[in-house]
Amino acid sequence: MKKSTKAWSMKMRLALLALAALVWITVPVSARAEGETVDTWDGTAVAFTQGRGTKEEPWLIENAEQLAYLAQQVNNGTDYRWKHFRLVSDLDLSVKEWTPIGTEGNLFWGGFDGDGHTITGMTITGKENSYVGLFGECRNFTADSSYIKSVTVKGANISGKSFVGAIAGAGANISDCYSIENTIYASRCVGGVCGSLIGKISGCYNSSSVSGISTAGGIMGSASYEGNVGNGVVQYCYNIGTVTVSQQDSSVGGITGASANRYDISNCLNCGKITGNGKNVGGIAGSTDSNYMNFIGNCYYNSDLNNAGVGEGASDKVIPLTTSQLCGALPEGLDSTIWKEGSVDTSTAKATDTGSRFGTATGTYINLTKVAKIGETKTASVPVYNYVTTNGDDWDTYTLITTAEEFAAIGQDRDETKWSANYVLGNDIDVSGV
Repeated sequence: MKKSTKAWSMKMRLALLALAALVWITVPVSARAEGETVDTWDGTAVAFTQGRGTKEEPWLIENAEQLAYLAQQVNNGTDYRWKHFRLVSDLDLSVKEWTPIGTEGNLFWGGFDGDGHTITGMTITGKENSYVGLFGECRNFTADSSYIKSVTVKGANISGKSFVGAIAGAGANISDCYSIENTIYASRCVGGVCGSLIGKISGCYNSSSVSGISTAGGIMGSASYEGNVGNGVVQYCYNIGTVTVSQQDSSVGGITGASANRYDISNCLNCGKITGNGKNVGGIAGSTDSNYMNFIGNCYYNSDLNNAGVGEGASDKVIPLTTSQLCGALPEGLDSTIWKEGSVDTSTAKATDTGSRFGTATGTYINLTKVAKIGETKTASVPVYNYVTTNGDDWDTYTLITTAEEFAAIGQDRDETKWSANYVLGNDIDVSGV
């Protein structure tokens, strides 16, 4: 019987359409549309294929499946000592629960460069688990090949028993890592970036909510340097997230909850609210061990939200600043190549009462320059005063003077910052005794 050419042609077209649809389904989400760069994880693990693991040619993590493969291999005993990895795309881990890269006993000893990419939607539950975060436990802090840098964890829900943080449960050399809009909880040793720091950390930022029963910090829950030479270094770190502990006299701070052994903490800033019960509550550190600490200084905290810079322990130079000051010029000691000054938008000013010269305006906090470049900025309500002499508005920031001592202090030191500031006398004062 003669085959129908028309029918055969129709079947072929249908087959080709079906094949095209199948190909579409199997293409990764990140490749389906121009400009769509977030790879969504389906829960599987697939080996990385690009790179050699060297510093010059690192293994490339191209999708969430390959990141899961890294976790799988490390947790099965491959520590990747002296090996290097680089993330090359943003990842979405919201579909499945994440298993941290490295566990107690199976540690990650390699180097991981996030290359500025963001990992969103990570979920880790289980309040009996320790060493919880994107990475669980990382060591080998004395080697240049061991590090975690330039990765952001955003919109995650993370909980565990102890040593919990968005980037690492316990970390060594961490730099330029950001914890943004996460919810992080642990019974003890919990931080916005890492639960426990044993090496050095630099240029890290937290805007996440951090809470626990004991020992919590905006950047790390605890810090205890384990190196044989010198001190651990904490520098250029910034917290704006809320940090809370519930246990009486437990250590809680804006940068670190507790710092127990040989650390230099400098050039750090906290604008977040720190809440605890008792004496170990500080805008920078909850507690430090004076017998082992080397230095904590050139650090600033929001005095409108926090009562002390260090709850208990040494504080060489921990300086309180008001919200208004933190929305202004960089304070002395903060490098303008690393930090970006704040600002106040006086066009948003509104009087507190009808006809009042006192009002509020929207201020933008001082920020790390790299964080500001990704659009991560925080604002606050700043008190302003209307200096107009006739009609209209001339709003600007001010410092309220209510005592003779405050008035005299303006001119006591040769301080250009004080001399160029604005002041409002809040009441009559008697200067005869100063």
